[in-house]
Amino acid sequence: MPFVISKFLEHGTSNPIVARLSLQTMRILDQCKIAQGTRDKITEIYVHSLQKKLIRCWEIEERFRSEFKSAVESYRPPPSGSQFVQIPQIPRLDEECHNFLYEMKNYVRDLLNVFNRLYGTDFKEASEFFRAKQGSKSLIEFARRPSVECSGTSCHLIARRSRAGASAWVRSRSSRCPSATTSDSSWPGSRLSCA
Repeated sequence: MPFVISKFLEHGTSNPIVARLSLQTMRILDQCKIAQGTRDKITEIYVHSLQKKLIRCWEIEERFRSEFKSAVESYRPPPSGSQFVQIPQIPRLDEECHNFLYEMKNYVRDLLNVFNRLYGTDFKEASEFFRAKQGSKSLIEFARRPSVECSGTSCHLIARRSRAGASAWVRSRSSRCPSATTSDSSWPGSRLSCA
């Protein structure tokens, strides 16, 4: 059986979108301690969904810039006393803006799938990135909360806020973990240990 090679993008790794959303993402995922199945699914989301949507947005922007430049360069002021004035226009601008916004909304929605797989969340709609559904948290609110990693009797807090927030966490947890200490007080990512 012969191998079938098909081209699914018109852009190579010289395009920063392709480089960042394929090669660099895969390299970052290789450094993460996640299951191989999760890593493969996230790679699939990036390569076959996120990358394509962002490329389409980039192509729309490039067409707009090109047409705008062409319209500006071809503009000639009307002669004095003329009854008619031709205003430079970009054909299909309304449709292109609609397509751009639609692709970006789908990009954000699919990006939530990556967070769902990494953190076990259940975000579904693009609006949940910034605005939470009633009775839940948005992705932004979720990312602002400190995360606690526990294994056996050892607990670690990865503080995503400030050092003041991290030390407040230690004080509030002192009854559960009297030996809580800060292993690194630099921002971001302070780790608090509790053995």
